[in-house]
Amino acid sequence: MSYSILFDKDLKAQICNILLSGNTKTANQLFIELKKKNIFYTKRAIFKALSELLHKKIIVKYEDIYEINSEWLNLLSSDANKALMNLLEKNLLGKSVENKKHPCKCSYGNTLGFCNICLETACEHCSVKQMKHSNCTINCLNCQCGHSEGFCSECGNRICFGCGKEFWMHEHQFCNKKNDERQIAILEVDHQCWFSNTSEKYPDGIMLNSFSDQKDVNIGTHSGVVKIETKDKHKLLERILKQDIIKEAKLIHKSKDAFFIRTRASINKSVDEFTKNNNSILLNPVIAMDSKEQNLILSPSQKEMKALSKGLQEFGGKVRLICSERFNLNEINKIGNKQIKEFIEKVPKRELMEAMQKARIN
Repeated sequence: MSYSILFDKDLKAQICNILLSGNTKTANQLFIELKKKNIFYTKRAIFKALSELLHKKIIVKYEDIYEINSEWLNLLSSDANKALMNLLEKNLLGKSVENKKHPCKCSYGNTLGFCNICLETACEHCSVKQMKHSNCTINCLNCQCGHSEGFCSECGNRICFGCGKEFWMHEHQFCNKKNDERQIAILEVDHQCWFSNTSEKYPDGIMLNSFSDQKDVNIGTHSGVVKIETKDKHKLLERILKQDIIKEAKLIHKSKDAFFIRTRASINKSVDEFTKNNNSILLNPVIAMDSKEQNLILSPSQKEMKALSKGLQEFGGKVRLICSERFNLNEINKIGNKQIKEFIEKVPKRELMEAMQKARIN
């Protein structure tokens, strides 16, 4: 990427961009080069800009030929891209690059970065800013001391600029990387699980809203938030607590119609684990009805979906494919299967967007 596209109206920046190619130029040659780029300045303006650059010792002159001052460039940075950015920011413009507005390709805002998937321009309208560890197994000292900047989009643990970096990710409809065809299905799984066992006497079903707690790795459990909407909520909570595998069940929120219970259970083989092993994604929530789980799964193809089902069966579960459909990641609203559409409506919007992008990467 040439940083000069952000500064196409600044004459000194354009002159330096031409000279940074390594070729020496006369003032007249610079005048011609600028005209080729559809940048029109008088020769008087060019001589004035050259005089200012000479005064700052950014360029040097031999007779009537100009070139970049190699000593200045070496002092500034060994990284040519960084040198150019510093040159544009500090020595030419006198103000930060952030103050230079460049329209995003979506046309709704100004560029703030580049999409991590398709590398096109990104802004707050078309994209979401996230953070990701350089290595998700890292234990960052700054994070442990309370200096975290947020949570890693990959592993969910705390992150700071010492152990990770920010990136932008387009919402799927704005992303230009067209790797679109995916398989989506509802799998019914009947296996030994406290969650599905608890639903045995509840024909309306119960929902497990979320998984993953960063403390789980240290204490050997996995966790979730169970949403209880039945009339006898207290009785269902008692049933959950009676499960041998349950280590904790705590009421964290209640409303007129529902209880939200934070649960911790001993780590065991889960549907989530099998989906990850087959390049697939398990979406929240999980719905349990009549001692069976219903899981919404996103896979690259039917092949991975079958491998996932086979793995669960070999582990001791019974698996039934309720429904499945091939769809375009950019047209999820056009899915025809009614059951899948109803399930998708229960998925948090942000999680659904992130799942669409992860599906592209996989």
